[in-house]
Amino acid sequence: MPSVAFPTARALRSTRKPMREITDAQRVKLKKRMRGTIVLFCTSLAFLVLFPVAAWSADDKQVDSLIQLALYLGGLSLLPFAIMTLTSFLRIVVVLSFLRSGLGAQNVPPNIVIIALALFLSLFVMGPTVDAINKDALQPYQADKISFEQAVVKAKTPLKGFMVKQISGSNSRKEIKTFYSLARDQKSTVACRTTDIDTKTGETKNCLITPEQFEQLGDKAPNALPIRVVIPAFIISELKKAFIMGFAVLLPFLVIDMVISNILLSLGMFMLPPVVISLPFKILLFVLAGGWTMVVKFIVMGFNY
Repeated sequence: MPSVAFPTARALRSTRKPMREITDAQRVKLKKRMRGTIVLFCTSLAFLVLFPVAAWSADDKQVDSLIQLALYLGGLSLLPFAIMTLTSFLRIVVVLSFLRSGLGAQNVPPNIVIIALALFLSLFVMGPTVDAINKDALQPYQADKISFEQAVVKAKTPLKGFMVKQISGSNSRKEIKTFYSLARDQKSTVACRTTDIDTKTGETKNCLITPEQFEQLGDKAPNALPIRVVIPAFIISELKKAFIMGFAVLLPFLVIDMVISNILLSLGMFMLPPVVISLPFKILLFVLAGGWTMVVKFIVMGFNY
């Protein structure tokens, strides 16, 4: 009967050592996570405790400044979402993403380049709107000529005008009619009277126009709708326009892919992927035709220029 060699204690310790090293590494990571969690919790707790104490011990002006500081911090946290949805950034970044997909180059240009280009193009498109907000709302508020609430109202007007212009520029206003009908179904809506509507601009005062007034206002109807109706309608309208423009951008690349595929099939090269051959041709054609200039001009001109 053959003898069986049992492992010695030293051999067992040597086999347990890697497991102990893995456990120590996991323990270090866990300690770092716990330390970060404790620091974040203490910071949040200190803010929640110190802010009410400071507000209670301060006078009225200091309380107002503390409340404004809290509102500023909350507004800064929501600023990226506002830039992505309430400006031209949404349409531009979607079209540029379609362009990169049409080229077929993976992560070329990188995401950071696409986002940076979309951001600067958005600043170019939103230039008149930003200037109007700065002139009518920001500068008077910094000069203490208007209150914070008045500054918010004056800043909302140019931004709403931009969104309404983009919605009205589409072939159909199905999006704004859809959200208008949904707003009409809400229980807390207050119908507008004739005196609550500005006949020149269509602006209203904290009310929702009736279907008859909506039809009578015509092109001024979006101005009469509240901002909670205009924002989702603007986002849906921008996505629809971005997909239409994306189709126009992808169509030339699709033609090149089909031509290359037919050539490879006629030559009997079934195992060679068409993308490998079509990618250099698409890049060469895009560069020779001035593709970036054409696409950027195509995007910018789409904003009712």
